[in-house]
Amino acid sequence: MNKTRHREDQLASGLDVLVTERPLQDRPRGPQGWVLSENDVRDDKAVQRILECLRKVSKNEVMFVVSQLRYQDYLSEARDVGLPSPKDLKSQNKHQGDFDILIIHRQHGILVGEMKAVGDLQCGDQQNKAKVIKDRVEKAIAQLKKATDVLEHILSDLQPTTPQILKTVMLPNVSRADLQHLLRNDPQLAQDLCNCLNIDVNTDPTTLCLTSNDISSPSQWWQQRMKRAGDDSVMTDDVYLDLVSRFAGPATTVSVPCSTVPRLAQTQHKDVRTPGEGVAEAGDRFAPVNIVLHPSQVEILNNRALSRAFLTGPPGTGKSLMLLLKGQERLRQGKPVNVVSSRKESRAASYMIASQLKKSEPQSTHLVHVHIFNMPFDRMHATSRLIKAAKEQGSQNELFVIMDEASDCHGHTEPFHRLCDVLFREVGTLHLWAASLFNNSRPSCLTEVRLTEALRTPPMITRLVQEHRGFLGQHVYNYTDLPTPAPADGHPPQELIHEGEGHAQEKDTPECEECGKEIARQLRHLHVGEAAKDDYSPTPPKPSDVFLLTYGSQFRDDSGLIRGLRDGGFPVTVLEADDEKGLEKVASMRELDKVVAANCITVNGLERKIVIFVQHDGPEYDSADWGKLWAMSRCTSLLMWLKRSRPQSGSQRGRTGIDKMEH
Repeated sequence: MNKTRHREDQLASGLDVLVTERPLQDRPRGPQGWVLSENDVRDDKAVQRILECLRKVSKNEVMFVVSQLRYQDYLSEARDVGLPSPKDLKSQNKHQGDFDILIIHRQHGILVGEMKAVGDLQCGDQQNKAKVIKDRVEKAIAQLKKATDVLEHILSDLQPTTPQILKTVMLPNVSRADLQHLLRNDPQLAQDLCNCLNIDVNTDPTTLCLTSNDISSPSQWWQQRMKRAGDDSVMTDDVYLDLVSRFAGPATTVSVPCSTVPRLAQTQHKDVRTPGEGVAEAGDRFAPVNIVLHPSQVEILNNRALSRAFLTGPPGTGKSLMLLLKGQERLRQGKPVNVVSSRKESRAASYMIASQLKKSEPQSTHLVHVHIFNMPFDRMHATSRLIKAAKEQGSQNELFVIMDEASDCHGHTEPFHRLCDVLFREVGTLHLWAASLFNNSRPSCLTEVRLTEALRTPPMITRLVQEHRGFLGQHVYNYTDLPTPAPADGHPPQELIHEGEGHAQEKDTPECEECGKEIARQLRHLHVGEAAKDDYSPTPPKPSDVFLLTYGSQFRDDSGLIRGLRDGGFPVTVLEADDEKGLEKVASMRELDKVVAANCITVNGLERKIVIFVQHDGPEYDSADWGKLWAMSRCTSLLMWLKRSRPQSGSQRGRTGIDKMEH
């Protein structure tokens, strides 16, 4: 989770929204409360890089990683446990601070890491850069000494079986060459660093420090820092579990900063400690109850001169949300809104927008009109019906239309263009806001509005979309850098493999009951469907927060995977392609207690916290990159892929950034 801040704002329409705040260059002095500074952003980026690096190491290690744990949070929930506490060090002024990175390793003991984001700063010339790096390394040495003193005290009850404490300086934005150059020119700093790391002064201390060289391939640094220290004989299973329970158990507060103060908890932090709570919190941050916008989106919505707009940009940039807000603005004026679906692939998004409009302005539900067409066959009917709607709504000369997912990937733009052109000619005052992924489908009567800053998709997912954007072609704009930090980096996608004991490998993946049961086990591990344990913790995802998606065909209600998921305790609704009533229920979130299984295209435009993409047999499905892209773009927190088998050696297509979860 990243540190972010939102400020309350009001659109010109009178709608209350939250707007992401840019970080301040310097933290103001005085009683300002918590503010977001550029240092906070740099630190969050550095921590994310380090955690991604440690994730690669952890695949072959038995270890537990804690990041940014404040000293005062250690055993803070415990009552009279009789164990040493950081509070005991108050007289020495060592009771406040935090462990940037703390690794409890089953064989090697404890590794405490002090992280410095230096190197990402605009330091000017090389001499000034070296000066800044030196300052940060000196601070890291002092903070590692303090952290070691705190660890030795709070673990003193374990004597004489206290585990060994290893140390490292983490500089994810500094190269090893730059660090070596600095130490060659400053023998005293080199000696201080060697003393801090408990190594001989003739040893190169940079090999025990994590640098930018190690981020993509950390094995050499890990070997030097951990393996070189050897096994710690006191680290038995009991000691390891004892340490994990102390630093990550219920007695220790594990919190993440809130962007706004929770109404119930009235605190600036939430208690997030399990994978399920992490998935829930990330999903809530990217699809919050309160509307969150980027500053540029507020400017667009407040532009009264913009009456006909074509919103275009990559997935998760807030196009549907902007259409919804324009519709709400219209309803607040007491004027009707026409939500138009021009093709099957836009049904779900249209039903969702109409449902949200009715919920947000319940006194105006009679003003929300949904029109379902199937162009090009219904083009003439669509035009005449909309013009008739304008007359029936009390104004022959004015019409407000919303069209989401207005064009498809095949370049079939003529029906959409003709509808817009005819409405433009026939209606005196036409307000038309449309949205599409594809920028080559804009009618001439609409003004292009680019939305390229991710709003509702975690960076982990946007990176995957970027990797697959070759399948989108040149007619989809790239993401641009965020003006403010993303609420979280997101969870690494997980890969499930359809193979092993109990799996019907002679059958296609959707026909395997064991795969369905394994998906159910993963959902239970995430506490899907359970209640929040207290007011300070995120509410776990509901079954309706889960999409089970495929591409190229439809799930059947009696397929093995669906049966296995139901046997695992999760109710499932299978959404057929032509089930308009069922689709409307799903789009309006009226299926609150069921996992939804559907084809990707059927639910195009909808989002869920957890998306599970089920790949079919055969090369025509294995290469269904559209399916992968559509599935990942529907996800606001955790993506899982269910594949039939591992790719053969040398064929790693589609595996980039995916963690295996074999069963």
